[in-house]
Amino acid sequence: MANLVIREVDPGIVAELKKHAAQAGKDLNTYVKGALAAAAKKRRRKVVFHDLDHLAGTWTRQQHKDFTATVARLGRVDKEMW
Repeated sequence: MANLVIREVDPGIVAELKKHAAQAGKDLNTYVKGALAAAAKKRRRKVVFHDLDHLAGTWTRQQHKDFTATVARLGRVDKEMW
């Protein structure tokens, strides 16, 4: 385990942490470690967006074919430009 030192913490924040630790029946160190672990785990959650779901699977085969043909030229390199 690593040791972590946090300097210049606002006294009001320390008082709040102590209050929450006491309410949880834990010492300050145990409470803060748990809070840090929960915050780190929360940040690791994968965010899934669904705002474009209504578009998925809505093209017909012909629309897909037309789109693919239209963008095919974008994958080619114009040798005269290089």
